[in-house]
Amino acid sequence: MSAEVVNELVGDSAISFAIALSESIGPETIHWTPITYVSKFELTSLNTFVSRMESNGMRFHPSSGLASSATITLFRSQAWLEVSRPLRFTEDVKLGSHLVAEGAPFAVDSPALFLGYKSVGTVSGAHTVANTKLILSDLRYMEGMEGSAITNTDGVSIGILAGSLRKTNGEGELSVIVPWSTILKTMSAYQSSQIFNLLNRSSLTSNGAIGIAGTPNVTPPTQVHKQTDDFYKSVVCITVRRQGGFKTSWGSGVVLSQNIVVTNRHVVPKDFKSANVTFPESSVRRQISAVFQPVSGLDIVYLVLDSAYSDARPATLSTNLANCSQLKPVTTVGYGLFPLSTNDLKQYSIPLVSNGYISQAVSLPLLQKDKHASTALLSVSAYCWNGSSGGAVFTNPTDGTKRVLAGIIVSNGRVDKTDTIYPQLGFAIPINIISLGLEAMASRQQMHLHERVKRLWKLQPTHTEVLDVLTSIKSNL
Repeated sequence: MSAEVVNELVGDSAISFAIALSESIGPETIHWTPITYVSKFELTSLNTFVSRMESNGMRFHPSSGLASSATITLFRSQAWLEVSRPLRFTEDVKLGSHLVAEGAPFAVDSPALFLGYKSVGTVSGAHTVANTKLILSDLRYMEGMEGSAITNTDGVSIGILAGSLRKTNGEGELSVIVPWSTILKTMSAYQSSQIFNLLNRSSLTSNGAIGIAGTPNVTPPTQVHKQTDDFYKSVVCITVRRQGGFKTSWGSGVVLSQNIVVTNRHVVPKDFKSANVTFPESSVRRQISAVFQPVSGLDIVYLVLDSAYSDARPATLSTNLANCSQLKPVTTVGYGLFPLSTNDLKQYSIPLVSNGYISQAVSLPLLQKDKHASTALLSVSAYCWNGSSGGAVFTNPTDGTKRVLAGIIVSNGRVDKTDTIYPQLGFAIPINIISLGLEAMASRQQMHLHERVKRLWKLQPTHTEVLDVLTSIKSNL
C-alpha cells in the first residue's frame, strides 16, 4: 500500500478497517473482524530498487500516480490472533522453486469468490539493496493482490507480495516479493515500541524472528538459496554493439564449453562491432573472437571466446529426445526485461528463471536429405521475456535428477497487428539441432535445413492441407 493511500485512509476518522479470511465465509454470511491502525514503515530498499528499474523502462504497480513509496502497514486485532493460522517461516527459497500467493484480488466486487484466492508462480530471481533482499517472481499480479501472503508449496511463509514491475512497452512484468528478513529489518530500524506490542503474547527476538505463543522462534530467510546443481550458471549475458551504433543491446547464451557459447543469430548480428559475454554471479567477461553458423537457415550461432574461462559451468546436453516431448516440465533461464548494470554488475548477474511445460513439439525432416522426421521446434509455456533470446530451456525433473539442456530460447509470441506480446508463448530450438550444429562446426561442414523447417520457423504452412487436395481433384473431374 502506498504511503499516500495510507495517509489518506488513516487520516479520515469516518473510515474503519476490517479483515476476513476464506475461513470467514459461512453458508450465508461473511464475518469481518474490526482492526485498528498501528503504524506504517517505508520499505526503503524496495523504493530504491523500483527507482532503478524505472530507469530501465519499467513501472511499479500499484501506483498512485506519484513517486513510488511502498510501505508495510501494521494493524492490531486481538480476535484475529485467536483465529489465525500458525505463521511458519522458511529459509528454503531456491531459485526456480514454486511459490504460492494467497490474497484477495477484486474482493470488493465478490468476496465469496476472491477471498483466499491462490495462484502459483516461480522464484524467478533475487535482488539485494542495502543488504536487504527482494525476490522476483513470474507470479501473475492482479489488482488488490498487494499484501498477499507468499508461501512455498508446503504452506511455509516466505514473505509478502508488494506489487509488480511492468515494462511500459508491454514486454512483460515481474512480481516483487518482500521476504520476512527485509520486513523485520525495516521494522526494527524504526525502533518503535509499537512493534513489540503489536502482537499479544508475541515478541521480536534478537535474531530477527517473530515468536508467537505455542510456536517456536524461527529465523526468517536471509537469502535466496540456489539449486544444488546451479543450473542457471550455464547461462550468460551477451552485450553487443553494432557497427556505427552507440547503443548497446543484450541477449542471453548457453555455455557449451569453457570457450564456446550458443545463442541466436539475432542476438549477435552479422554487423556487430564488438560483443562480450558476462558470466553469472561474477564480473568475469570474455570478448567474442569468432562466430560460426554451421546450420544455415536457422536463428542459431556458436560463439568462440577470446580465452577460456576455467570456472565456466557448461550445460549438460540432453541425449534423449523424450525430454522434448509435449507436456514435459521445463525451466527457462535468460536475462530478460532488464540488462546487466555496468556500474553494479553483481546486482544483476543472476538470470531470470521461470517454470512451465512444453506446449508443443513439432517434428519434420531436418535436413534436405532426410527422410525421417525429428523434433524441429518447441513451444513452451515458461516465460520468455525480451532479452531471454539465446537463453536455456532446461528439463525440470520431479524425481530429483539433474536438469539437462533441452533447447535454447529464440523468441516469444507477438501479434503484429496489435503489438501484443505473449511471454508465455515461447519458441525454442530443440537440443538435437544444437547437437547437430556442434558436430557440423567440429567437422567444418555446413548443414542445410529442409525448406519445410525454414517455413515452420517463419510460421508459414508446412503441410499439404487435405481439404485443398480434395478440392483440386474435384476441379479436375
